[in-house]
Amino acid sequence: MTGTGVASLAIRDLMRGPRRAGKVLAVLPRAVYLEFPESAPEPRVVAISPPDAIRLPNSVVTAHPREGLEPGAHAEAGEGYVTASGLEVRITRWWDPSPVFGPLSRARLDHGTVVLARHYQTAEHASGLAGHDGPAELAACCASGDLAGAVETAEVLTGLGPGLVPSGDGIVCGFLIGKISIKVGGIPLTLATGGGCLLAGLAFGWARAKRPTFGQFDPAAASVIKDLGLAAFIACVGLSSGPQAVHLVEKYGVSLVIAGILMTLIPATISLIVAFKFMKLPAPLGLGSVAGQQCSTPAITAIQGVAGNTTPLIAYTIVYALSNIALPLLGPVVVAMCRSIGAS
Repeated sequence: MTGTGVASLAIRDLMRGPRRAGKVLAVLPRAVYLEFPESAPEPRVVAISPPDAIRLPNSVVTAHPREGLEPGAHAEAGEGYVTASGLEVRITRWWDPSPVFGPLSRARLDHGTVVLARHYQTAEHASGLAGHDGPAELAACCASGDLAGAVETAEVLTGLGPGLVPSGDGIVCGFLIGKISIKVGGIPLTLATGGGCLLAGLAFGWARAKRPTFGQFDPAAASVIKDLGLAAFIACVGLSSGPQAVHLVEKYGVSLVIAGILMTLIPATISLIVAFKFMKLPAPLGLGSVAGQQCSTPAITAIQGVAGNTTPLIAYTIVYALSNIALPLLGPVVVAMCRSIGAS
């Protein structure tokens, strides 16, 4: 039996194109999610939902029954139809997921806030982590130094909180993981805040790769936050190190500047030689890996600008993750070694 549906303009290319095979990704009470291969136009995840459900920007709205569908079942989309097992929906109309609204008055905004608060208070499932045992379990794992338990608990929190991911306030989880400190030979080893947030991000990113039905974060918003964070980081470094930098330059002169340049160029040059001569990496991947080794976000931004695409990010992401985990752990070791050498 064929039903009719109204599809979002965001999936028009997928729906009007040739038939493409996919699979049922998830079956939820208010929606069925279908996933199509990488060759399909974006977005490759399509939601099929009833008229009274929240309209996702990638959804097909239909009153056709959705019973009997199971995750992993065969699905198809294209030529004006979307099918999954016994479900077949013919697209008859389109709706705009991003319509242009007129100016909003303060009175309408205030009224909308009241209505939204009323719906929130009467909702069957409240958002956030109130009453959830996960944060306390995560804090206990951090206090006891149980890194594996902390990561597992953070994954359990995925999708429960209103954070940026949303993933149970993933940044807070990263902060807590960064507080874990393990002493080896009297030397405290910790991932610190940056390493903890990176590990939490990797865990939540992996979880979203398995369940792409949650945690959508617009790339434009991510870019703005990244740029603002980078600018704030550079500004804070300059403000905190400015007085000491002037004093050290006055004390050691130009030799300090030369030492800094050499410490930056020598490892990068050796890495480039290894990448190009021995590993035979293409230039975008080789440069991206070196930028990740140096943990240099400005460098990878400049490399992408010259390359005109995101290919350097493939190598940068992996090396950057390893460097961000290794550097916080090796920092205390190097300091302890220098102290031992100085004392002897």
